[in-house]
Amino acid sequence: MAERTPPPKLPKWVLDVQVFLLRRQWMGGLNRQLMVITTTGRKSGKKFTIPIGFAPDGRDLLAFNLGGGSNWYKNLLANPQVRLEVMGEKFEAHAEALNTPEQRHTAIEVYKRERPEMFARFFEADASEPTDQLLEKMNKVIFVRFKRA
Repeated sequence: MAERTPPPKLPKWVLDVQVFLLRRQWMGGLNRQLMVITTTGRKSGKKFTIPIGFAPDGRDLLAFNLGGGSNWYKNLLANPQVRLEVMGEKFEAHAEALNTPEQRHTAIEVYKRERPEMFARFFEADASEPTDQLLEKMNKVIFVRFKRA
């Protein structure tokens, strides 16, 4: 995968509006693609809440981070207990970074099945490519599994 420019950082007020709309299920089809995550700050211990994309995998949820630079990702590495809100349902979950080739393979397969439209936009790849090729292209993509507590 070519060196990718990270998406522009959204102002906090935009994220707050998205959280407000998601909590009321007022974002149409995006309610099935975005969830609200609350993490505990790795330095401050404060709670931080933002919207992130997800893909369902049975009772678990998967998310990804491009390059590992997002605060929500850094926070859950320090404290993997998070609160998730998905389509009006709130629950505690345990986050786990998917690091092994087998775990990453599974995550890519889930995204191919559940969110194929994301490959071109976020991964600069085609969902129809073999998963083994995608593993190489997507080496900077970090996947996270959320297991309900």
